[in-house]
Amino acid sequence: LLSAATFGHSLGPASSDQSTEPRTRVQPDPTAQHASRSSLPAMSHANLNPPEVQRYVVEHIVKNSDSAMHPAQRLRTFSGRSPRTQTESDYDTWRSGVELLLQDPAVSDLQRSRRIFDSLLPPAADVIKHLKPDTPPTVYLQTLDSAYGT
Repeated sequence: LLSAATFGHSLGPASSDQSTEPRTRVQPDPTAQHASRSSLPAMSHANLNPPEVQRYVVEHIVKNSDSAMHPAQRLRTFSGRSPRTQTESDYDTWRSGVELLLQDPAVSDLQRSRRIFDSLLPPAADVIKHLKPDTPPTVYLQTLDSAYGT
């Protein structure tokens, strides 16, 4: 155990809380702290921002903020049934929504085809179910136009 006497300081009589002698506080040596800091290795810019962290930031944060600026437009459903339900749109209204989707440069053709397919209910979905998933969206629309176009 270290005591104040070890450092050459007196705390006064142990039995008395009130001492006539001023108490001396032990002050840390400021040069000791400075010396320990200088012994740390210098941090380079590569250590602060390793390439793995930079790649993660770009892939997950920057790309996600770009997609937040262009929220995914959800197409209304279309089935081709008559009479249609209140939640379904008629073919011309549905087709107008698809036209907006086709004009969006942030959406790939594969995503466009997928959204078109996902918005269809039977029997309209049955008309295009024979098409492959990588079929261009214009082929989906030509097939649907031949069945439901006015």
